[in-house]
Amino acid sequence: MLTLARWTTWSFTFKKRASATASLDDLNGYKIWFTIKNQKDAVALDTGALYTADYTVASSMTSYTFTVPTTTTDDFSAGTYVYGFRYKNIATGVELPADGSFEVVNTVTNRNS
Repeated sequence: MLTLARWTTWSFTFKKRASATASLDDLNGYKIWFTIKNQKDAVALDTGALYTADYTVASSMTSYTFTVPTTTTDDFSAGTYVYGFRYKNIATGVELPADGSFEVVNTVTNRNS
């Protein structure tokens, strides 16, 4: 499981490939949504989400990184959370999810000088 520390910037990178051995797909023309919640739920809306972001890819690229700033990660208590990407090829309308979980831990020290 991915472990992240509070009070730091977090990065989640979205990449897509047809198979484990295939080259990365070009994301041009995709819309990507990213959400963090306390737990997986059946609610279609993200009203209970702790963090949401989205990005429309308008040029050739094989990955996109969502950055969660420290001003947001400060609000997360130690514990386990779920994250999800939902992505859609705008031209074809094909939409798919990709989900995972991560653990937030307090850092050992909070000193900064």
